[in-house]
Amino acid sequence: MRRYYPANDVRYAFMGGNTLKQLLIINLSVFLSFLFLRVILLIVYSSNPEVFAQTFYNILSWAGMPMQPRELMWRFYTPFTYMVVHTEFFHFLFNMIALYVFGRIFMEFLGPKRLLPLYVFSGLAGALLTFLLFQIPALQAVFSNTILIGASASILGIMAATAFLYPDLPLNMVLIGPVKLKYIALFYLLFDLVSIFYSQNMGGHFAHLGGMMMGACYALLFKNGYDLAGGWIRLNDRLFGKRAKIRVRMTVMQGGRALSDEEYNVRKKEREATLDELLDKISEKGLKSLTRRERELLDRYSRGE
Repeated sequence: MRRYYPANDVRYAFMGGNTLKQLLIINLSVFLSFLFLRVILLIVYSSNPEVFAQTFYNILSWAGMPMQPRELMWRFYTPFTYMVVHTEFFHFLFNMIALYVFGRIFMEFLGPKRLLPLYVFSGLAGALLTFLLFQIPALQAVFSNTILIGASASILGIMAATAFLYPDLPLNMVLIGPVKLKYIALFYLLFDLVSIFYSQNMGGHFAHLGGMMMGACYALLFKNGYDLAGGWIRLNDRLFGKRAKIRVRMTVMQGGRALSDEEYNVRKKEREATLDELLDKISEKGLKSLTRRERELLDRYSRGE
């Protein structure tokens, strides 16, 4: 009897999932890692809370982005790592809900290949704006020990890009009902602008604004025929696209026998033609226009079945 390993399901979900699922799994894994670390440190330093807090901060600072140029020079990778780091439960929960909601909408209209580059570009833009503003002497004196963590800048960049491209698209909000994306984006923009002056998390709000600025720039350029993610997509296809096409002789069974290479190729072309028809229908009439059978086919094809 084969033993069941939960890790196999996680690995399958990550490798076989789309970009959104992979981002969610990465963020969850990092959050659980820091949670586990915090529990261990609490046990070790249970009698000395100050040592616990300082030790945890020192470890966290190797993943979060510092605001001091000298520290950033040594931790040059942190503008990338900070955007998947969360230590507070509700910060993590709300960010992941927002990532799931806006990420799904973004992928439905622009496809999964553009989600990761926009996530990274928006996170980098938020980090850059925060870092530059914190070099102002007045801010540097107050927030010298600040480190930047969280996916908010990346997520708000995705939200802003979607809102600029499809401003009148309604989103059902709990207890409110359908609200157009442009109003949701405007709410977040005004909230962050006001919160800068009344919140202790000034760096976080600067990062939010930087992420939204990147999302808006991406959308405006995309409308004018230039895709900032184009180079990323071409590089990804060049590095990984060809590998997906390389096939060892397949043992595909039909009616109790293995398919020949010719039969397999015919079947493959039929599936590709059907998939093209489904994607054309989605682009013309939207995802909701698909029948239940068509949705099942699209789901199967996306998993490579």
